[in-house]
Amino acid sequence: MKKAIKSIRQDSELKRVQDQLQSQISALSYGALVRIAAHRCIGKPTDSLDAIHKAPLKSSYGIPTSKVSKFIGREDIIKSVEQKLMDSSNGQNVVVLQSIGVQRKTQTTLQVCGTPEIRQYFKVILWINASTQDTTAEAFENFAQAMCYKGSSFPGSQSRIDFVKKRIEDLVKPSLLVFDNYDDLKSFQNIRQFFPGENRHSILLTSRNEDSTHLGESISLPGMSVNEASALLLHRAGLKTDVEATKHAEEVAHHLGYLPLALAQAGAYVKSRRIPLSTFIAHYNERASAVLKHTPKVWEYGISVFTTWEMSTSQYSDDKEEQDQIDRMLLFLSILHHETINEHYFGHILNCVQELPSWASMFETDGRWDPTKL
Repeated sequence: MKKAIKSIRQDSELKRVQDQLQSQISALSYGALVRIAAHRCIGKPTDSLDAIHKAPLKSSYGIPTSKVSKFIGREDIIKSVEQKLMDSSNGQNVVVLQSIGVQRKTQTTLQVCGTPEIRQYFKVILWINASTQDTTAEAFENFAQAMCYKGSSFPGSQSRIDFVKKRIEDLVKPSLLVFDNYDDLKSFQNIRQFFPGENRHSILLTSRNEDSTHLGESISLPGMSVNEASALLLHRAGLKTDVEATKHAEEVAHHLGYLPLALAQAGAYVKSRRIPLSTFIAHYNERASAVLKHTPKVWEYGISVFTTWEMSTSQYSDDKEEQDQIDRMLLFLSILHHETINEHYFGHILNCVQELPSWASMFETDGRWDPTKL
């Protein structure tokens, strides 16, 4: 357990550094995209956004370079997101791609942004790291510098944000703004302030937080199908697709709940350790923590299952005592098979046990089990 916690902390620090590096890479990319022309505003702050010398807009800004080499599955989800983003009948389209943190929301969104239909329909695509309000504002500030010629100056952060929004709003052709990883709604509630005012522009958010679904039309990202999951596992493990290998891959995929990130890590682990896929489940049952914290030196997903789990569990309550109680409940559930956990089983156990665990009080009303609280 101590090793797992240490691994989570290391992964969390890695994720923080990766976010900072991605922001810097985006800023450097913007500078490379902007051509220095004869018209320049040399160093003097400008009070009017109209006085800033605008550079020609590019087709995209800030899109991450961490796209996986081979994306498997999700064709139906990608097509559904495409259609909703390009629907011009309902004003501004706001689509929320929501799921727990191991379903490859970011990678699925990268696939959406790369389709010919999306590229042709939208004039400009802006990709924003919406992890916090600060990272979102920073993205807009970088966009502002990229959208004007070198030497242009702004009075402050808000003027940069307003400049970007106005440039998008002035476009006749629709644009797409992607707000990725909008998970922390508790400290970042007013994300709408970054949306352009004109309804013809579309918004795509990705989030692990269910409360984000009220912002627009929600699309839930489920686990992969059996065929998709086994194909991903075999690809990551570097194994040939034959009848026997597919059979073992399907068994492993079922054992891991058809979760893409877990399957990708399992495949990388099998490949690096040269473990026969037929023995993986027994190996995993003995060394689950080693498998789920293992990532190759070059890892396109950026983080491990452990880190994703920590990021998810850190959001279910602001109250420290309640967090501790939920942690205890999850520890209890971890000894059960996921297919046997249901409300009736839960209620029966707690009603029959005389000495209830401390966390059971969260699901009681007047001393009795309350299914609505579950």
